[in-house]
Amino acid sequence: MARSCSTPNDPPASLLAVDPVPTSRMTGWTNSTPTPAPLTPNLLARADAYVAFQLTDRPRELKADPRILFDGQPDPPAQPWFSWSDDNLIDSGWQREASILIDTWRTQLRVTGVTFVEDAAHPDSWLRDCVLQYWNAANERWETGPTLLSDAAVHTHTFAKPIEAARFRLVKSNTPGTWPVGNVRLGELVFHGEAIGCSHPDVQAKRPAAVLFDENENDMKCMQYPNNGFSFKFDGAFSGGRCMAIAADKAAGASYHPKFGHSVPGWDFEIVENPQPGQYRWLQFAWKALAPETKGVTLRIAPAQGGGIAFHAGAPSSFELAEQQKLADAPPAEWTVVRVDLWQAFQKPARIRSLGIGAIGGPAAFDQILLGRSEGDLK
Repeated sequence: MARSCSTPNDPPASLLAVDPVPTSRMTGWTNSTPTPAPLTPNLLARADAYVAFQLTDRPRELKADPRILFDGQPDPPAQPWFSWSDDNLIDSGWQREASILIDTWRTQLRVTGVTFVEDAAHPDSWLRDCVLQYWNAANERWETGPTLLSDAAVHTHTFAKPIEAARFRLVKSNTPGTWPVGNVRLGELVFHGEAIGCSHPDVQAKRPAAVLFDENENDMKCMQYPNNGFSFKFDGAFSGGRCMAIAADKAAGASYHPKFGHSVPGWDFEIVENPQPGQYRWLQFAWKALAPETKGVTLRIAPAQGGGIAFHAGAPSSFELAEQQKLADAPPAEWTVVRVDLWQAFQKPARIRSLGIGAIGGPAAFDQILLGRSEGDLK
């Protein structure tokens, strides 16, 4: 007895016939170079960049060590970079857009192009259509860079004009739909170009004085986290409309970053005996006690991992491994400007990457923290 052609194992012959309608592959819409660039050298390896997958600007857990993205090896990870539950949350209403953040923290890059190595076995994971944005530190906003279009596993995009920044992110273009379409399987991410020093805007502009803090809260936002006594005070500032304050018997420093330690974003100031443009020697700041019972005020400057020098008036605050230098017997009751020769204080070349403030007995305030090439630059 013949089997029915309607059984699952025996589809009608018409369904197996070759479709005679001609097909073609759309070409010409990509903007990658004809030949991919070499994977080394890589600016991201030199700067030891931080890479994060983000939903609504908040990092999500990665499924592999991000250092493999710039180890010079093109092999993709064994599994996608982020969980499928996170993938399903993109543009869901519970979460908004996705982005891939690349942050060198304090190293300014001049990027001339970028190369992606994606998983050739999973075209569904290719980024295909995205935009490279970069953080404008002087204007404090994301700027839109080039659109990156490709239909290949390995693709290089050369920029018409180099991009200078320390923070970058890949985001969706204006094309409708969710990006990325599939879960990301990048094997290598290469930034081409050169590193051009500390990313602080005043250093990049070679200004004779660098503003570490004066009026801009974002400069010291990394100091503000729960229960450390730090706050911004919006009345009675020495300069402008706000200053930093620390509660009694508290000491606050830059919050911890798993890759860059207790350091302030954008800080990598060189302290030398004979400063050239972009280098500094003198520190100036204003401080005062905020209550009669304040027995000591301290300002500490240091590299990212502790140490440094803690300048204090009256009783010193506790900062781990910091050298203590007493500037006055008691904290001032009114705003007082302090100027310190950092070359004499350190007695050797140094780098300033972190800040701390403290108070003993009562609260204190700090304002207008500057670095200068010379004393005259601070007047």
